[in-house]
Amino acid sequence: MVGFVLIGVGFMGSPQIFVRFLALRDEKEINQGAAVAIVWTLLADSGAVLIGMVGRVILDGNLGDDTEDVLPLLSEYLFNPLMVGLMIAIVLAAIMSTIDSLLVLAASAYVRDYHQQVKNPALPDESLIGMSRITTIVLALVALVLVYFVVDGPQTNVFWFVIFGWSGISATFVPTITLSLFWRRFTRMGAICSMVTGFLAVPIFSFWAPSWPVVGPYLKKLTELPPAVAAAFIVGVLVSLLGNQDTASQEQADDDLNFASERN
Repeated sequence: MVGFVLIGVGFMGSPQIFVRFLALRDEKEINQGAAVAIVWTLLADSGAVLIGMVGRVILDGNLGDDTEDVLPLLSEYLFNPLMVGLMIAIVLAAIMSTIDSLLVLAASAYVRDYHQQVKNPALPDESLIGMSRITTIVLALVALVLVYFVVDGPQTNVFWFVIFGWSGISATFVPTITLSLFWRRFTRMGAICSMVTGFLAVPIFSFWAPSWPVVGPYLKKLTELPPAVAAAFIVGVLVSLLGNQDTASQEQADDDLNFASERN
């Protein structure tokens, strides 16, 4: 139960959510955006849970072992074939929308945030279009191959894939974004080590940690997200405390933020 409750931790550092706030026109829209995001999340998550509860009652145990079929089975039970097709199309459209958003986000993170900003700062934006398309295709193919390797495992339901991917995003970015916003001593190397730790900790706590003696069964019930996020936080703090403080970069970042606030 604790592991399921802590799934919400991912919202504090999810890149696909933060980019929406970065796109706001001014600071006055922050509170409005936060309110809309919270209300929408409550409605969507509550609706998903209620569909499962109502489906168990109406279908009277006819779901079988694959309880993820509750939505199409419930639609088939309540509506005519035209509405069933429409409901399935809506679900598939939402899935495809999420997939292409994450692919574009991942490709832009590599092409612009790393290849241009870090490796080649003088590279013009126009030259990134072709590389972005190639990177998107490569990431899609890599994801497809990974799915084929994992699909034969003992946990192959859609919920497991969603939680595993969500845990990877959360453990990689939540500690870094949180510490960047609320801790001035957080360093560049601390951020890098924190993201790497969170990214690697998710498969470790998912595939290998459950077999550890004594603590393994407890980690399995806790799921991989909470310990992976905790490990990333700890590593980020330790590396920042033990490393050199880059005060010049911190002052430059503060100046940039103050300049942006004055313009708005």
